[in-house]
Amino acid sequence: MSIKSAIVEKGERLLEKLEIMEDKISEMPEQILHSILSVLTLKEATATSILSKRWKDLVSSFMALTSTLNLDVENMIGYEYGKEFWAKGNQRFEFVRWADKILQLHQHQKVDVFRVQFCLGQGSACHLDRWTAYAAEKRVQELELDLDLDMSLKYLLENNLYDFPCWLFRQDREPHIKHLFLNSCILRLPPDFSAFSSLSVLSLENVLISEEDILYILSNCLLLESLTMRNCPSIVSLKIDGLCPQLKHLCISRCHHLKNIEIVAIKLLSFEYIGTMPNLSFKFVPQLVTACIFTRQGNLSSDMTYPLDRLSCDIPQLETLLLSSSTMKENMLPPKLSTFTNLKKLVLMAGRSSNRGSLIPFTATFLKASPFLQKFMLHLVAGSPCKEVITEIQLCSSEFSHNQLKEVQISGFRCSPDEIELASYIVRIAMALEKLIIDPKVTYYEGKGKWNFTDVNKIWSKCLRENICKSLSRLIPPHVKLIIL
Repeated sequence: MSIKSAIVEKGERLLEKLEIMEDKISEMPEQILHSILSVLTLKEATATSILSKRWKDLVSSFMALTSTLNLDVENMIGYEYGKEFWAKGNQRFEFVRWADKILQLHQHQKVDVFRVQFCLGQGSACHLDRWTAYAAEKRVQELELDLDLDMSLKYLLENNLYDFPCWLFRQDREPHIKHLFLNSCILRLPPDFSAFSSLSVLSLENVLISEEDILYILSNCLLLESLTMRNCPSIVSLKIDGLCPQLKHLCISRCHHLKNIEIVAIKLLSFEYIGTMPNLSFKFVPQLVTACIFTRQGNLSSDMTYPLDRLSCDIPQLETLLLSSSTMKENMLPPKLSTFTNLKKLVLMAGRSSNRGSLIPFTATFLKASPFLQKFMLHLVAGSPCKEVITEIQLCSSEFSHNQLKEVQISGFRCSPDEIELASYIVRIAMALEKLIIDPKVTYYEGKGKWNFTDVNKIWSKCLRENICKSLSRLIPPHVKLIIL
């Protein structure tokens, strides 16, 4: 028998064995198979339909059971690619083809959550309109169109942005959409538009919208509880004059043309602003307890005049305050800040001054103005690691006692003399201090409660932590727990 004949015969026997092998997985109960499909990406799940008629029926029944549709790269491919991958024309075509197939398989009578995340613009409007129409017809409650074209752009080109089709939401039906997130879109409201009156959460990022339409939303969305606006360049003035009786959370970030903000909101609990400081006025916010004001340009003496001079008077009930400054200079602060009578948590993020000894006066000014403070966090965003162990500490001539402070955290700690002196100073004045946390990593605020960090001196990481431990251990009394992250 030739070698070729032997190979053919062996192949035939193998095929016979495969034909008689039982497909144990396919014989499992439908509920178990649905559980298997649920841990796959949508692309992987739909791909199983080619295995057999049983799997095709399983995919159809599985899709009919879900009321959540996530059409994004992660669900399509299994992991997230960068924007360079998204921008390729062939990838857009593949994504559109895949999304259409998912919608064809989906047979559920209702869609609660519908999410599209891909680099698509006005050139893909016919597809986006079709998908949005599908979601609207299924009475979607949470709609997210994350069409991030290019976050590096400093301005938005109207011709490139998807024009959101408000007309697809029928006016003759009861409003149903509760959460709306738009990224890289144009939002133009038709006259007397009422389909958004059921909104409780609205988030606009890289969106072109007129001030008139924002005012209309605030006037007619009486259930709105959360409003986020990020990089909306067409907004110059924002006036919330009690128009949203349920508004609890307001976040405004990088709206670079915004000059004036005036707020009357009886139920507002939290306010966040990131960007160049506008004319900010809190007229009436009796329940506001959390405020975050992070300036991107300038310093405390210019951009932060209002927070330092009026914030404690306009919001006496404030409990948590986050502030940023481009630098920490002793002469940039007023001699005395107005007292925050209810402040429990204070977070400062500041650049380092080149002058040694500036940390204590800067920090002491805020601590004196917050007599009931319990937690203090100082994030230093610049500085070089110190190689030596600090053995001599200069005492501050103007010390006072703080009787409520229990926890202090300093990040971006480089073990410099002024940082060691600051740690020693805090330990001496904080009578109730229980915990001192030191973090060498530089921490950055990204917005909406999210923080990130970078360890810019990884080579010095181990040595730096050892120096911090040696320099601080002898200064910390037994009742204070020292934690070095």
